[in-house]
Amino acid sequence: MNEHRRRHRRVGVALWAIEHGAGFSSWHRVSNISKDGLFFETAIPLPSGMPCILEIELAEGRSIRATTTVVHATASEEEVGVGVAILDIAPEDRMILDHFLEMRLGGELEGSLSEAT
Repeated sequence: MNEHRRRHRRVGVALWAIEHGAGFSSWHRVSNISKDGLFFETAIPLPSGMPCILEIELAEGRSIRATTTVVHATASEEEVGVGVAILDIAPEDRMILDHFLEMRLGGELEGSLSEAT
């Protein structure tokens, strides 16, 4: 089974993320996010296992930065994008993300909360 299997509830969003790479930055639309990952649209699917450094713009002008890795890519007529797992995030950015998710889930964010996949 995939080691990056989803463990937390996803929240549908319309956010922007900036992918920072070697000598480039690229903007992507984020369509869902959770405590341990997110999905963003991209013109070209990225390969599984590819690391990405993302700066995600949350509500109220706040942003977080996370090191992620691509766990799956989707390429269809309706959607092209990648699902990434969050590998590393600063403690204060973790608190900001958790608060953002709690506000959207109505205070239901818990470590034990999971979604069957």
